[in-house]
Amino acid sequence: MDNVIYVASLSAAPGTTVPLSVCMKNSAPIRGFQFDLYLPDGVTAVKNNKGRIQASLSKERLPEDDEHTLTVAEQVDGAVRFLCGSQYDETFTGSDGEVATLMVNIPADMSPGDYPVMLKDMKLTETDISKFYETDYVESTLSIIPSSIEGVLNDGGREVQVFSLSGQRLAATRKGINTSRSEERRVGKE
Repeated sequence: MDNVIYVASLSAAPGTTVPLSVCMKNSAPIRGFQFDLYLPDGVTAVKNNKGRIQASLSKERLPEDDEHTLTVAEQVDGAVRFLCGSQYDETFTGSDGEVATLMVNIPADMSPGDYPVMLKDMKLTETDISKFYETDYVESTLSIIPSSIEGVLNDGGREVQVFSLSGQRLAATRKGINTSRSEERRVGKE
């Protein structure tokens, strides 16, 4: 597909808040876009203390001295509507990549598996707003992964070390994603 908005596939653990990457693939000079995003049941857009959805334009594809504005609002049917445009006929740079991010909450009780993220009623416009591209439906996948690994054993002369994703050694596993490695422990005289 060309001249389309899509969501990059994402893996997340239950009980986390993660950025959802909204991307655009285009061959035409695109000035603005509009679409409705449908999240899986239970997954919600993060809102600020005024109840406004937390989304932002990505700098990656914006022109220098950009004047694009982004409006994001929840619709009656639960969709998150994105509306973006430039008052000064600026177009997005490049032909594929992230144009916006939306922070989403993954519920703590969400079961592992693959869930659809749907985009509907999409319109992308060129600088001449009479030239536009429409797509009715695009689907991506949100993969929910287990939040911990159960049953790590310390046997066979191996000591399991647990680390955070940033590489910090942990005394024990904690909520979120943990990594591990095992090292041989020598017992006795050298």
